[in-house]
Amino acid sequence: MRLALLALRLTVLAWLWPVTQLNSSSFPNKKRHKEVYVGENNKVKHGGRVDLKMKKLDSTKSLLIKSEQLLRIEDHDFAMRPGFGGSALPVGIDVQVESIDSISEVNMDFTMTLYLRHYWQDDRLAFPSSSNKSRTFDARLVKKIWVPDVFFVHSKRSFIHDTTMENIMLRVFPDGNILYSVRITVTALCSMDFSSFPLDTQNCSLELESYAYNENDLMLYWKNGNDSLRTDEIVLSQFFIEDFQPSFGLAFYSSTGWYNRLYINFILRRHIFFFMLQTYFPTMLMVMLSWVSFWIDRRAVPARVSLGNEKIYNKCSPH
Repeated sequence: MRLALLALRLTVLAWLWPVTQLNSSSFPNKKRHKEVYVGENNKVKHGGRVDLKMKKLDSTKSLLIKSEQLLRIEDHDFAMRPGFGGSALPVGIDVQVESIDSISEVNMDFTMTLYLRHYWQDDRLAFPSSSNKSRTFDARLVKKIWVPDVFFVHSKRSFIHDTTMENIMLRVFPDGNILYSVRITVTALCSMDFSSFPLDTQNCSLELESYAYNENDLMLYWKNGNDSLRTDEIVLSQFFIEDFQPSFGLAFYSSTGWYNRLYINFILRRHIFFFMLQTYFPTMLMVMLSWVSFWIDRRAVPARVSLGNEKIYNKCSPH
């Protein structure tokens, strides 16, 4: 009887041995500690358990990635303008002048801070929306799509404000219409005529133009006609601003052709009362003071010498 039980056990063991080998080869690390990758270079080991406290992604970057998927950024080549190979792309412009910071007669230039807004349509960025609401983005998305390459003609210096972040706004509508706005300070040339100084009037202009696209590829125009140029209340110490108006024209370059050009024209009339107080009135007082020596007795040498030294000092003084 014992021999029969022993033979039965050996038969069962011989039958279960291949199954045991198969399980051990299929799951070699079943009882080992598990490893979970968190982030890029971090591993979390926790005695057979999986630690579910994963590193959180930046919520702004996550939304940006979702927006890129919604706008299908990776599906198109945004190095080319919208409608490449077809008719010229209309790009509307409007400007709000925040301030005229300085006007220099010595350097013959002026410095202006303004909000520059562009309007165009790019069907590649159209997206489905049940509420028909637009989406607003910052400078990070602007670097991944096509935007007009508008620059300032005769500009000496210019920069986009970046406090606390770059002052750039991009608004995309479901039908592909786009609003692109930047806040810029620009210093540009203004050729001045001083033949009538100080009763002179100066005509300065800020000129906008596409750098790469001529009139066959891009058509710049004022978005709302004469209402496209808006200004806050601007007060200057040396000038009155008599007029502020937009205009447009064409510029020709022998190598590249015709380009659309937009103008921001403003007429400045010099503030004569300012110069009367700053220049003419002090000069007249110095001249009148020099006449006092004629009423001093010629024998009063110390008084005449003191007055003469004072006049020489006033002429040589830088102030």
